[in-house]
Amino acid sequence: MTDTIVVPRTIFKGYLGIMAGTTFLTAGGLLNKHPKISKTFTAAGLLTSLYGTWAFVRPFIVKDAKGVEKR
Repeated sequence: MTDTIVVPRTIFKGYLGIMAGTTFLTAGGLLNKHPKISKTFTAAGLLTSLYGTWAFVRPFIVKDAKGVEKR
């Protein structure tokens, strides 16, 4: 069999962003004794997860974006 699936690179970036964001959020939750570090990790986790979500769904929302297969 020679089946192939075309997956845009942004979906892979989305997975990485969501996983990294979850890691940052977990680290922020575990470091409650240090409020500045905790808030920094939480903010970084939210922003990274937001980017990951956008990168994951972008090929499905913006059909004319660079890197989206049109066939």
